[in-house]
Amino acid sequence: MDRLYKPGTFELYYGPMKSGKTKVLMDKAEKLSYANNIPYVIIRPSIDTRDGDLTSRSSDKAIPSIYIPEDKPYDILRHAGSNIKVVLIDELQFFGEGIEKVVEALQKEDFHVIGAGLNLNYGGEPIGRMPYLLSLATEPHALTAVCDYPKCDALATRTQLLKNGEPAEYTKGLDIIVDGIQDSLEYQARCLHHLNVAIKDDKESKFVLP
Repeated sequence: MDRLYKPGTFELYYGPMKSGKTKVLMDKAEKLSYANNIPYVIIRPSIDTRDGDLTSRSSDKAIPSIYIPEDKPYDILRHAGSNIKVVLIDELQFFGEGIEKVVEALQKEDFHVIGAGLNLNYGGEPIGRMPYLLSLATEPHALTAVCDYPKCDALATRTQLLKNGEPAEYTKGLDIIVDGIQDSLEYQARCLHHLNVAIKDDKESKFVLP
C-alpha cells in the first residue's frame, strides 16, 4: 500500500505520442482498485472528447473518468473529496493557467497526484503549463516510444504531426491538436533525427529541425 499511496507525492509521466502515458495511468488505477481498494478519481480535460472513459492505444479496457473544462482547472478540487486518496490526471498539457496551483493544493492536503501529458508540441516547443508541472514533480518519469519513421527503430522523444501524409505546418506558439479530430491528420512518434517541422512563417517553406 505504501508504494501505491504516497501522501503529498506528485508523479508525472511525460513523453511523446505512443509512449504509454495513458496506459501508465490505467495500470495505476487498476492496482489501486485491487490493493485494499484505495479510493481514487481520474480527471481528463473536456477538450479530449475521443471517448467517454479513460482508454489507451494499447488496451481495450476503459476506466470511468470525470471531464473538467481545460480552462477551469480549479474545478478539479471539487472532485477530490475526503473519500479520495489518489488523483490521476490525464492529458495535463491541455489544462490552462492554475493547474500547477491545483497540484500543489492537492499535495498540501496529502493527496497522491499522478499525472500524464505531452511535454512538447509537434513543433518541438514546451506545451502550456507543462514546464511548471515538470519543475514541481517529486517523481518525474520521462517516457519514450519507438520512432515511426520507416525502417527506424530508434527511441522517439518527439511528436510528428502529418497532414495528408506530409509534415503539418506549424505556427509558433500553437499547442497540440487533439488526436483524431480530423481524418487528414495523423500523429507519429519520431526520434530527433527524423522529426520534420514545417514552419508556417518560414518564407522559404523549408523543413527544419526545431
